[in-house]
Formats: sequence, structure tokens, C-alpha cells
Amino acid sequence: DQVEANIKNSSFEISFKEGMMVDMDMLKGKVEGAGFFVARFLATVNFNSVKKLGENCVVLGNTAFHFRNAKDRVLNGEKIIRLLDKGFVSSKEYKKNGDVTKGDCSKQLDDKEMKLYHVTI
Repeated sequence: DQVEANIKNSSFEISFKEGMMVDMDMLKGKVEGAGFFVARFLATVNFNSVKKLGENCVVLGNTAFHFRNAKDRVLNGEKIIRLLDKGFVSSKEYKKNGDVTKGDCSKQLDDKEMKLYHVTI
């Protein structure tokens, strides 16, 4: 829908039309293709009517989110999540969170083509 660039802090805010499915890997690829890197990736996600897949995992469309250090609560409405996977955080932070996939829900996914992201809220 629109892109707003903030040159001072080297960030972009990208808005999508309501109901659009967003490919976060494609966005990261476009940033890298332009000669930049992603050091922090935040996304505002609408978690209405989500399918729960285990204790810390939910499915939204064709994407599964495994929540790291998530407190027990119902996810409803818009929430800001931060992706923790390689390429979505700085190398230093990724190394610090090296156990990000520990206990994830990948074995529970019915659709092996479904994308799994490790996130925090």
C-alpha cells in the first residue's frame, strides 16, 4: 500500500492493503537485493481467528509463528512481533539467541511447505 523511509535511522515502514498475505522472506530479499541488510524486522500481525498449534505456536494463513519466551495468553487483534531467525536480526543477536529453534513446532506442521518463523512479542 505504501512505503515510508526514515533516512536518519535507516528504517522503512511498509504498509499493506488489508487482507494481503505478506511474504517476509521476499521483503528481506528485496532489502538485501538493494544492497542493505536487515538488522531488525518488526511486523504488526492481526491474530484474529488463529489456529493454535501446540503451546507456543500459531498458524496464520500459510505461516506458522513459534513464540519464544511467550507468556500464556490469547492472541487476539493486532500484535507487534519481532522475527528472530537468521537474516531478520543482526549476526550478533542471532548468535546470542542461537537456541531460537529449541523446542519449536516444526514437527507439528501438517504442511511441510508452510513457512515457520521464530518470533517474540
